[in-house]
Amino acid sequence: MKKGIYIKALVFSGVAYAYFIAIIYLTIISANRYDGTGDGHDAGHVNMVLFSAKRYYLDNFFELAPGQIMFISKEIIGNLLLFFPFALCLYVASGRKFSKKKEMLILTAVVFCIESIQYIFSIGVFDIDDFVLNTLGGLVGVYIFETLYKKKIL
Repeated sequence: MKKGIYIKALVFSGVAYAYFIAIIYLTIISANRYDGTGDGHDAGHVNMVLFSAKRYYLDNFFELAPGQIMFISKEIIGNLLLFFPFALCLYVASGRKFSKKKEMLILTAVVFCIESIQYIFSIGVFDIDDFVLNTLGGLVGVYIFETLYKKKIL
């Protein structure tokens, strides 16, 4: 392998592993992780009502204080973007291309495991909103990765 290609592969692998570590940190380890209400009282609970946690903010969006608008925006956009690069990083870290179906299955399993860990260890809420938004963002990433891979851009 040429030195330049080796360095490029090493950098991409490092970025992919850093991404996976960042997901673990942001969703499981970080003290700044959202636990439901912000006061720790919802940790260890399950929210299976789709968008119930965000409905208040969305229904009253124009009456919200700037801090509340920033919070709900970060909550929704952050959950969508968190797993967006998942398929690419999976490809780089594993060194092999999975089928689209397998990428989606792995993505869904990882998101489910993270939400389950938050519930089991009472460090967060098993929130259907997070599950749906994380998975949706990851699926968009899978489709974009698949398109780029088929066009031989990656």
